Amino acid sequence: MRASPLRLPIAASPLLASALLLAHGAAFACAVLFLPGWWLPVLSSAAIASSLAFHIRRDALQLSDKAIVELLLKDGAQCELAFRNGETLTGTIAGSTFVTPLLIVINIRPDGQGRSRAAILMPDSAPAEDLRRIRVWLRHRAQLDRRGSGPL
Repeated sequence: MRASPLRLPIAASPLLASALLLAHGAAFACAVLFLPGWWLPVLSSAAIASSLAFHIRRDALQLSDKAIVELLLKDGAQCELAFRNGETLTGTIAGSTFVTPLLIVINIRPDGQGRSRAAILMPDSAPAEDLRRIRVWLRHRAQLDRRGSGPL
């Protein structure tokens, strides 16, 4: 019996922006404190700053055209992502998807060509009941290809 697809609009997440800022800040501090010379910390800090700007713009605040604004989960671990610019990406949910009450990372392998994408959901990304439904769906309805736990 096929169930209806599960649709989830994704909102901008100040909580994700804070987590990204904290993680990138720690990386910046480590680069400055532990890398030798002056040029290596400067180059590393520039790379860390550009990574922070990219991920806050695309994943946390959804200002980029390639920001994921809606997720549609279907039977058979199929998923459709809707981007801010109106484009969609259809793919399969990867077995590396991570699900906890505070963080959900849905890794999607696109059908055909293209790079994998990850939809990152924090508690402020959607209503609590919708996030609960997503967690239950991912744990019990999705048939993910989990490697390393096959028969002996």
